[in-house]
This record gives sequence, structure tokens and C-alpha cells, in this order.
Amino acid sequence: MSETLQQQNLLAVSMSQVEAPSPSSTFLVPRRWQHQAEEARLFVKHVTEELGYCSRSPERLSELPEYHDHERRLKQSLAFGQHLQRLPPDRQKYGQFGMYGTAAGLELMASSEEAREFTRAPRGGALSNRVQQWAQQFLRVWDFFDLMVYDLSRIGSSKFLSQSCTILRTCHVLRAVAAAAPVLKEFTDPRKREMAGCDEELIQNLKNGLTIDSAERIANICYENIIAARVNSRDVAEAFRVSDEVSEATFRFARGADEVPETWKDWVFVWGSVIAAVARSASVGLLTPQQIMNVFDFEDIRRLKVLLSDRSKYSDARYRLFALWALDHLVPERYESPEIEGSQIEVNIPEVLLLKRGNPYRSFVESEVARTCEEVVRSGGWTDVHSQYQVYFRDETMKERYWYDYYVIPALPTLLDLIARYKPTWLFRPRVSAAW
Repeated sequence: MSETLQQQNLLAVSMSQVEAPSPSSTFLVPRRWQHQAEEARLFVKHVTEELGYCSRSPERLSELPEYHDHERRLKQSLAFGQHLQRLPPDRQKYGQFGMYGTAAGLELMASSEEAREFTRAPRGGALSNRVQQWAQQFLRVWDFFDLMVYDLSRIGSSKFLSQSCTILRTCHVLRAVAAAAPVLKEFTDPRKREMAGCDEELIQNLKNGLTIDSAERIANICYENIIAARVNSRDVAEAFRVSDEVSEATFRFARGADEVPETWKDWVFVWGSVIAAVARSASVGLLTPQQIMNVFDFEDIRRLKVLLSDRSKYSDARYRLFALWALDHLVPERYESPEIEGSQIEVNIPEVLLLKRGNPYRSFVESEVARTCEEVVRSGGWTDVHSQYQVYFRDETMKERYWYDYYVIPALPTLLDLIARYKPTWLFRPRVSAAW
């Protein structure tokens, strides 16, 4: 079982794709497969339901002088901690929470069955009590998310300032906003909010109100942070280099700090996180094609392929799996609706970056996914990888100038996601099904 809420979120989203193959005249679906597919759906339902009991109240922050001006919103909003963990009512005000957990919680809420029911419900209709409770909680979480991005991360003595500068947190926020964007579009309709019994005072709290471009504004803040962290490796002698070329692009671990990936593993993690987050935000139209090209271009994708091609040197299959999962976000079929066969939303990713059928990079991803997934399944190496890093912020006004953190390569969620996309029958292999 994944340890953090971020990993639970990825695992639940990947397992939502688990379906027993449709029977045909020449192929009968084993009853065991149908049972396992049902178990996967029950797991996803359990995780999303459990999320409703694991929120944290951030109101105790208002007892600190630097947060006092936000006392009213802190008492009304909800946040999440790193772990999917229930707390008794008397402890919910003392639980750990922050940008990492809240972004994961928001993304999971936006990907839930309740979110789909809410977005599909006709105006003037009725919502079940379960969906109403979900909608009310979602809006309270978005209230804290809005407060965290626009206000708390501007306070020099706040932990949210250093969190908002890191590439890791920025990518999590961007992914969460991308998932939430279609849901927020529905919340802009006052009739839908009335159906759900939402508190209109929460809408008035938001920095720019609740409009159709609320998610886009936050996505652009994330974009600016990512661009500010991008650097040419020729200017940083200790940066990891894929090739002997004069200059390669990389990203600092945080905006306003000097530290960059110095190993191929750190380099893969940072690039994979950026590609996946930016591609997801592009798929829902939060970033323009030009902005995407400013973050990464074809040469950056080519270098990632060069690194992945040297299997003898870069041997840890879990890192390769993560990088392939990121590249899969450039495959247009990833954004097809699972409910309408052959449907495909408009993907706002530049044509030069899309891995369409017939593209040699697409062929590379397909073959490498099958090979790498087979290797991970055979070795049983689907435990998460935890790797520590630290940054030192140059801004002397920041309270926390030294920042110690760790990143996680979510092996099992990415494995299931890619198998469901490329080798769906493998999900029912005894070794794979035993893992989930």
C-alpha cells in the first residue's frame, strides 16, 4: 500500500482504469477477472470515501500573528495532510497539513465518482446527499487551496512560501488544478451550487471569485514558477548531463535556490514531474501551446529518450517506469473518454510534441513500456522509491532558508497506469493482481 495521500491518489486513479476485457464469441472472460475488476472499483470507492473523513481544519494557524488576518477563511476552509489518516474530532485541528497533501486531496476529489455525478447532473435537478456533501467539502478545500496559493505563500515567515517555490510542490499543485478545472467550471453556475447547498460566503472569499478562468490563473502562477526554475546546465557545473552537448536544460529543485539534479535519477524525477504536470494542464486548456514549448521542447524529449535508451547504464526500472509514464502524457489517446469509444478531447499540446501513431518516439514508448513493465513485474520491484534532497534559498527574508524534502517515485501506481493503457490483460496476472 502506498504511504502518502499523493500515492493513494495516483493508485486510485490508475486502478479506476481496471476493467475486465469485454467477452466476444471467441473469448470468454474468466470469472476471476471480473471479480478482480470489481475489487479494484471497490478499492477506488473506499479511498475516495475515506478521504471525506481525513480532512484537517487549518484554523489553529490563525493563532500565529502572521496568519491572523486570514482567521475567518482558515476557520471555514479544509486542508489535507500527507497521509490518508482519520483523526478523531478533537484532533482534527492539530493534524499535519500543507501544499503536498492538499493538492493530492483536491486531485483525488476531482477524479472521484461524486465529481462525475456532480458535473453530469442537469441544472435544476436533484443531487444525492452523498454528492451534496462531496460538493460542500470540495468548495471548502478549494477555498483553502485559493488562500494557500494567493496569500499564505506570500508570507515571508510561512512554510507555504518555501513549499510554493519547490518544483515538487508546484507540479503537484498544477496537476491538482488540471484535475479540478472541469469541476470548477460546473461550480461557476450558481444553480449547481444551490443544488449542492454550498455556502456562498466561500465564493466571496476567493481571490478572484469563482469564474471559468479561476483554474487558469493558478496554472499560470505554477507556470511562472517552473520557468523561473529552468536553467541551462552549462551555467551549473554540477548539473547532471545526458550528453556532451554545449548546453542542456534542467530545473533547479526550487525557484530562488541553486540546487539542481546531480544524478540521472534526480534528473529523471524532475523532468518526469514537469512533463506530466504541464501536459495534464494543457489537456484541459490551462496553458497555451507556446507556454508548453517554453517549458520543454522536442530537444528535451529527445534527451530523455537518449537517457532511457541506455538500459545498461541507467538500470533502475522504477525510474524508467516513471519517465515512460510522463512521456505517455504526450500520447493523445491518453485523453480519450473511457466511456465513449473513439472519443478524443482536443489536446492543447503542440503538434511537434504529440506522440501520435507512426511517430518513432511513440513506437519507442510502446516497446519500452512493455519491456519495463515486464521487468518490474518479474522482479516484484514495485515498492516506492524515496529520495531525499535539500535546497538553500538565497532570499535572506525567508524564515526557512534551508529546506529538507524528499521525492517519491510511485512505482505501483505508475505500473498499473501503464499496464492498463498498454497491456490490460496483464492486470489479471496473479503476480500483478496480488500487488493491488
